[in-house]
Amino acid sequence: MTRTARPELVLGIDAGGSGLRVAVAAADGGPPLATASAGAGNARSVPERLLEQRLAHAIGEVLADGRAARVRCVVAGFAGAGAPGGAGARGNTGAAGDAGAGAGGGTGARDAAGAAGTAGVAGHAGTPGPGAGGGARAGGGTDAPGAAGARGAAGTAGVAGHAGTPGPGAGAADGAAGGAGAGGGGWGAARRALGAALARYGVRAASVHVLADSEVAFAAAPGTPPDGLVLVAGTGAAAVRIRGHRLAAAADGCGWLTGDDGSGFWIAREGLRRALRGLDGRGPATALLPRLAAAFGAGPAPADPYALRYVLIDGARAASEPARLARLCPVVFDAAADGDPVAEGILDEAAGLLAESAAALRPRRGEPLVTVGGLIGPAGPLLPRLTTRLSAWDLTPCPVADGLPGAIALARAGAKPAADRGA
Repeated sequence: MTRTARPELVLGIDAGGSGLRVAVAAADGGPPLATASAGAGNARSVPERLLEQRLAHAIGEVLADGRAARVRCVVAGFAGAGAPGGAGARGNTGAAGDAGAGAGGGTGARDAAGAAGTAGVAGHAGTPGPGAGGGARAGGGTDAPGAAGARGAAGTAGVAGHAGTPGPGAGAADGAAGGAGAGGGGWGAARRALGAALARYGVRAASVHVLADSEVAFAAAPGTPPDGLVLVAGTGAAAVRIRGHRLAAAADGCGWLTGDDGSGFWIAREGLRRALRGLDGRGPATALLPRLAAAFGAGPAPADPYALRYVLIDGARAASEPARLARLCPVVFDAAADGDPVAEGILDEAAGLLAESAAALRPRRGEPLVTVGGLIGPAGPLLPRLTTRLSAWDLTPCPVADGLPGAIALARAGAKPAADRGA
């Protein structure tokens, strides 16, 4: 009795600031076979151990029925794991368990020149950069040995080190400083967490690629174009230029404290600031004041209007995490929809700031522009205003819901035999 070979599989992961999604799909095409989700996956802001647990939870859900042994390529995009290319480039991985020596991945040396690697799924360099969940990712370089191989387990899913350094299973040699901004960063945390999560389920034969969330988001556009722009606006905000499927330059993405202009956090914070300005006479009165107070659980307006001041101040302090404060963003949109001029002005300014970030990357007229994130993805509430602003460069946004389809597309390209890739 002839046994039918079961198809090879790929794993795609999109880990953003508000949540992560995982899908397994056949390497030769078709819709995902299974998907799962978990909590926030920003590699800079989520503790590494918690990130590993969330990845393991979602990966475990999709790798039932012996699927782990059939996974040939994994592509994961993480908020907080990006960096424009250059010295110290993040390398592509080799197959997990190469030579059985515990150096799970290959070295990054084969990608040291910064050229796109397997099917354009390249590594990147230097300082981790922007992600939807927020922030300029200061600090890059090679990180200390991680869970994917530093524990000495030969054959675990190997995520390669930076250019010229062994993969994470190679022992103490891994940990030498990489490129500019060496000294820890989101990419290293992401690769360690992902490697450990994959090892839990015995994913050993796959090549593994850790990218920025903006890279997989761009690949989610129809046709998986190699070059163009990505504009991210959710909790955080950034503009990114993609060249050859890899992050080549970025504008903003500097985090809630020093940037992320036009993001959900920025809109919520501006709503609070301008409500307070209207309260004490530094700015025009606005309907945002009672609406935001109600969002913080305040009852009917007190006789002393200045009591509202502390409702907003204390409420903002209690919701000091960017993702929590950003949840007030819909209050500003609702007030604008009801005609409040202050709220309308905030949204107009937010759209202008996002367009300004895109303009900083010197867009070429008509080039692909992918928009992603809760504000400017499909049916995003800020998308119409942004579209108007971008028309000055003859740019038409292509909104995508998230980067998961892009991660799957890049994983499928990476799983093809070399001859099929034109190598």
